[in-house]
Amino acid sequence: MNKVLFFDMYQTLVDTEVNPKKEIIANAHISVFASFLIKNGIDEASANVFQLYFQKLRDDFYLERDQKIYHHNFKKLVAQTFDKFYSINAEDKVLGELIWQYRILVRGKTQLYDGVKKTLENLSEEYDIYLASYTQASYSILELEELGIKQYFKGFIFSSDIGYKKASDIFYKSCIEISGIDASNCVMIGDHPFEDMYMSNKNGMKTIWIKNPASKHRTDDRVVVPDCEVAIEDFYKLPEIIKNI
Repeated sequence: MNKVLFFDMYQTLVDTEVNPKKEIIANAHISVFASFLIKNGIDEASANVFQLYFQKLRDDFYLERDQKIYHHNFKKLVAQTFDKFYSINAEDKVLGELIWQYRILVRGKTQLYDGVKKTLENLSEEYDIYLASYTQASYSILELEELGIKQYFKGFIFSSDIGYKKASDIFYKSCIEISGIDASNCVMIGDHPFEDMYMSNKNGMKTIWIKNPASKHRTDDRVVVPDCEVAIEDFYKLPEIIKNI
């Protein structure tokens, strides 16, 4: 039976800033969300505390949920903040546009690693490929389009959509269910030793570890020896490695 491939997104396919500074985030909240509120008749002082209201709803979401396991949906929380504190019912299209503006302000550089596009193109001719990422669907799907690789994926598993991070078995059970085949024929490809390697292996998947210097801080006592390792600069070698795994 043919294999089904699952790729992590950030620091595996896409090089970007995954932990922007707090002041950058605060400024983006004002530039995008507060500005939108002011244009819709909200006074400036009230609009400028949008981030505080948003954070309150985010904190409430995790009040009785383990933040290591569960994942909030950014778009839903923005919509709830507009509705609950400002009585504004923003259309889904408007929310998407605002979140994309916000994302552009906070992300810094965003580019594909060398060899990613051509490798995905080649792999997509032989395998079903899915994106399996701990991220927000509302902007990551647009980044895939922007970077010109969305078309190579048969489907997308975003933690924000299913409500669980990669540290949860539910995330990988969702991946396996979507694949429609046995877990032993599923291959997870990612840079994180715990979230990508350990958790997918725990759920019966094969693993290929993308060794990226940008991820060297990501360590965990719960480790698993991956089926294969590949340096990020050797990404182009994946088709041959997958064939033999």
